[in-house]
Amino acid sequence: EKEDVNADVVGLLIPESGKYAAPGALVRRGVELALMKAAEQGWPQVDLRIVDTAGDPATAEAGLRRLKDDDKAIAVLGPMISAEAELLAPLSSELAMPTVMLSQRPGFEADNPYAFNAWIHPESQVRAVVDHAINRMGLNSFAIAYPSKESAGDLARRFWEEVEAQG
Repeated sequence: EKEDVNADVVGLLIPESGKYAAPGALVRRGVELALMKAAEQGWPQVDLRIVDTAGDPATAEAGLRRLKDDDKAIAVLGPMISAEAELLAPLSSELAMPTVMLSQRPGFEADNPYAFNAWIHPESQVRAVVDHAINRMGLNSFAIAYPSKESAGDLARRFWEEVEAQG
């Protein structure tokens, strides 16, 4: 109902403390930058209400309830931690709170009209980059440079396999 929400208020559920504070800070900076750019283009101002989940599902749940009941948020961005998303996806439906999750694990939003996941799986990202490079830019020669991390090596391998699959 119209009186149950404040259309200017959007919640942000991120870890600002604990072991996930660094990626939480990056998400916050990204959201704040997006809001700044939107304001420059004349979009309405958004009253961003940030809840520090500390990476804890129970804290995230309490935060979502507070954003709904006390802050009257119209929607929520986050959580970004999979354990939080697993708990909050069904709760978003129960509370009728549109929730754009930032979790790297897909599936929490399945069959839920209030839960959405903004994260794109690495396979989809690789396919999109390779398709763009080969089919739109016409590139046919590639080099891969990546940090020596297991996840980066996995992405490099996926990229190379997709390039080979595209001929």
